[in-house]
Amino acid sequence: MTERRPPGAGFESWIDRRIREKIREALRTPPPGPPLGLRPYGVDEVAREWRARHPGRPVPGGLTPR
Repeated sequence: MTERRPPGAGFESWIDRRIREKIREALRTPPPGPPLGLRPYGVDEVAREWRARHPGRPVPGGLTPR
């Protein structure tokens, strides 16, 4: 934090405002990286699992397996 408190401003109100601004900014922008709780997946693995659960049905969307 490089911004200094303006003269005449109360410390508590100034710091509260800075904290609120940072919280709002953090809520508006998602954190970097993949969504939490989701593991990376392979498309081939997902398609293989879907075909195992739905034998005899065509792959949705006309996709062809590799």
